Amino acid sequence: MNKRLVTYYLSRLTIGLGLVLIIPTLMAVYHGEGDGIAFVITCGLSLILGINLKSWGSSGVSPLTELSMQDSIGITGLGWLLINLLGTVPYILSGNLGILDGIFETVAGFTGCGGTVFNDLSDLSHSILLWRTLTQWLGGLGIIVIFVALLPQTSQSALQLYQAESSRMSSGRRRPRLREMALVIFKIYLIFTAAASLVYWLVGMTPFAALNHAMTTISTGGFSVYNESIAYYKSPAVEMAVIFFMVLSGGNFNLYYGAYKNGPRVLLRDTEFRTYLGLLAFATVFIAFSLMNAFNYSLTESFREAAFEVAAQDSTGFVAFDYEHWPASAQCVLVLLMLFGGCAGSTTAGLRISRLIMLVKMAVHAVQAAVHPRLHTTVTIDGQRIDDNVLYGVGKFFFLYMFFLGLWTLCYTLDGMSLYDGMGLSLAAMTTVGPGFGMVGATENYANLSNWSKIVTMLAMLMGRLEMFSILALFTPEFWHRERGW
Repeated sequence: MNKRLVTYYLSRLTIGLGLVLIIPTLMAVYHGEGDGIAFVITCGLSLILGINLKSWGSSGVSPLTELSMQDSIGITGLGWLLINLLGTVPYILSGNLGILDGIFETVAGFTGCGGTVFNDLSDLSHSILLWRTLTQWLGGLGIIVIFVALLPQTSQSALQLYQAESSRMSSGRRRPRLREMALVIFKIYLIFTAAASLVYWLVGMTPFAALNHAMTTISTGGFSVYNESIAYYKSPAVEMAVIFFMVLSGGNFNLYYGAYKNGPRVLLRDTEFRTYLGLLAFATVFIAFSLMNAFNYSLTESFREAAFEVAAQDSTGFVAFDYEHWPASAQCVLVLLMLFGGCAGSTTAGLRISRLIMLVKMAVHAVQAAVHPRLHTTVTIDGQRIDDNVLYGVGKFFFLYMFFLGLWTLCYTLDGMSLYDGMGLSLAAMTTVGPGFGMVGATENYANLSNWSKIVTMLAMLMGRLEMFSILALFTPEFWHRERGW
């Protein structure tokens, strides 16, 4: 790993965070809040650290210096760890949270997990509420921009399953294209956020609440400015607006650009997007009829509750209804949606729909091979053959994902949790949905977790958001081996 080059990129992230911190600082000044001092100090700390890192890192690094895959993983993994530590400082200096809870809230923010350790959001200042929102908005954007800008795509089907085998990004023609794609995604991100803010304001939210909820919707984060989340409004109009943007945010942002350039038919021709919408539609209908059967709900009320929680549990983590009182079959569907997540190229976590499609096709082909040993078949999506290395990578990812879900559950049960609570918390953290089942259900938060469980949950959130490999690589001796000079 080129440590100077990695340090240089980390300095840019740190300086960027320092500039972003000016926004909550101005909010504190506007409302006359004392928390502004905490943001001023954190801003200064980030800028000073960033300038020093840049001074050391830029020595010997030219504009033509290539980024290896090892460098890219280092920037991604170490960058997220550094930003999370700096993002904790405002919570601590303002006196709102202690060190561990401050780190937890920051990790939950940047990873897009809707879980919080705040018991009462009404006690928080506007600047702190905005900072919570900004961490989720930056985290959602950061996942897309970092991976699209630094890691190459691995197939023409735009599934964006980034593989460690794609070892280098050259300094020639490929880099400008990647930067251009990152800029396109950033513009789409901004447009969606602005559109959601406007719609939320039109359906009854205050401008401040509309902006905050828009940012945490598009980032599929789920933080709210109210303890009750979206249930605070008790408004079908608000719920419908939020549903639309939650579903939109779970789609592939690159696909949206393709639809903008080539027409909306691009969306309908994409297997992953069709599967994504089909799963949401099926889950909504299934749960709606389950609610009608169990509680004698009207057709309108059952579809209202089902549609919102299906969209929320699939990605964002907002809460409008207490789904823990639903029938077990309906809760089971929500669990599967949490596990599946959204599309590749979105801000969601989970397995992703593209991987799910490949796993299903691989299973079908395995059965066919057992019946017809001489039959040669290939996995294709949208007419494109998926390379065997990509399929192998999907298998590795699925195994690791299931392994860590089991590992986190074991860690929670060692802390005295029941198996049900441990599994619910493991799934909610790893998929970064936030609200889960049991002790972190729809009406609960993460404040009552023990210190041990909070540490485990933070690891689970980071693993789930960064899809494990970038974090795991940091713990291998080979990663820190000097590949190039200092």
